[in-house]
Amino acid sequence: MADEVEAELVKVCPQLLPLVQERNSAALLLEDLPLRFPVREISEEGGRPQRAWELAALMHLNRRRPYEALAIFWSLYQHMLV
Repeated sequence: MADEVEAELVKVCPQLLPLVQERNSAALLLEDLPLRFPVREISEEGGRPQRAWELAALMHLNRRRPYEALAIFWSLYQHMLV
């Protein structure tokens, strides 16, 4: 499962993979994702921006970092509400 998530992340947004692999990845992603995918793009057809956020969170969940995964999912939710 973890390998499948990583492979999909590489297809959707390969620039995020180095960030996800950092020790402080959640903090880096919480800063990077809103800038990389502005609000107007989050509901883009095809769902690429939203899926990139989801995959970043799932990678944290697969690495037994549930609180960081939750922070990324919560940030996505807040971003979508804007």
